Amino acid sequence: MNTLLVLTDFTPAADNALHYATGLAASLQAHLLLLHVQPGLLSPDAFTGKYPSRSESELQALLDERCARAETSGIACASELASGTVASTVAKAARQHHALLVISGKPNTQEIQDELVDSASLALVRDTPCPVLVVPESYTSEQLPARVLLATDLADIDFGNSVVNANALLRHWQPAVTLAYVADADNSNELAAGAAHLTPLLRDINQVQAQHFRHSDAEEGLLAAAQATQADWLLLVARQRSRLSLMFNNSVTAKVLLHSPLPVLVVAEQ
Repeated sequence: MNTLLVLTDFTPAADNALHYATGLAASLQAHLLLLHVQPGLLSPDAFTGKYPSRSESELQALLDERCARAETSGIACASELASGTVASTVAKAARQHHALLVISGKPNTQEIQDELVDSASLALVRDTPCPVLVVPESYTSEQLPARVLLATDLADIDFGNSVVNANALLRHWQPAVTLAYVADADNSNELAAGAAHLTPLLRDINQVQAQHFRHSDAEEGLLAAAQATQADWLLLVARQRSRLSLMFNNSVTAKVLLHSPLPVLVVAEQ
């Protein structure tokens, strides 16, 4: 049975992501693994006061309460407590449990400047060996992905192992996929080549169309395209070159994660 790894810090954003994950698990006939990561002594978050002090028994009680909610929907749910940095601990758990998908909530960050946002989701998408679905706290729909907007920059992609899981998810739901290229110049004639780069991700997907959206800003253009196509999810490929950036928040992937009102599925490059 497939495993959906759901991250929780017991906040409203995490609870909302768990609720959405329960619906996905029912569709996929998967079970949930609820993971809470406490900062280890060597973690940058260990002494920040970001995490309230709770005993192990208190943390386990909070996990048990949330698993019980999922199980009322007929979904098997297990839980795990871990310690360390979030990104590395989640990556380890995803490998250990062969997770099909990692699901994380995103708190409402619209009023905070991008460079001040401390979002675990930004580190997760770079290091997790399977796709990561980021669910905004404000997203309350239970809609499964019937329409997906897939962003492309028309460049070659060096897909890693996570593309296998992402393709399996798309094949299961068979959404109508719009391949979106956002630029202020018309490069419609290059869209066919862009689609070819995405073959491992889109293999056996029945409905795929490519469309150019004219906009000078990639992030704003993608969000506008998602609205225009009535997308249920955004799908992004996280380029590994983002690792070389001094501020990962400056990448298009990070900005869309922070500002999208829709769930964002992120597949990392090799």
